[in-house]
Amino acid sequence: MEGSTDEDGYSYIMSDKYKEAPTKLIRDKWADIHNFIYLHSSNLRYYDGTFGEFKQSDEAKNINYKYWCTNDSNYNLYRWDYLESKWVNAGLLNGDDYKVVNLKTDTMTANAYINWVKGGTGDYEALNEAFIAARVAHMRKYLKFFFNEKSL
Repeated sequence: MEGSTDEDGYSYIMSDKYKEAPTKLIRDKWADIHNFIYLHSSNLRYYDGTFGEFKQSDEAKNINYKYWCTNDSNYNLYRWDYLESKWVNAGLLNGDDYKVVNLKTDTMTANAYINWVKGGTGDYEALNEAFIAARVAHMRKYLKFFFNEKSL
């Protein structure tokens, strides 16, 4: 095995196992990073109505955001699928479909929802901002597992 040390004092040991085919490891790592960032997107908006109503609305023409709908029993998050030209669940690909991200129960945003319900205001703009803040806080907490904090 060979090793080297960078200017920050981190040591890297390269085993023979990884010398010949690092491509898959690199590709997998980048996929993990991309998925992490994608799942923490703060481009969220809400639509005051059902998902069916949303798809027929002018708001649905704004495909640069992920949306959740206030009149659905679950606050599932949707995004525009550029390949299929339709709105789909905003989770990661799971077989042929995308996973559901329910903002009421998602680990990143569940507490924001619970606190909003306790507040009792019914202000969806405030809830959307709380969802965004929760996603950003979660990203800040776990980003260090992907990037050296000194480089951020």
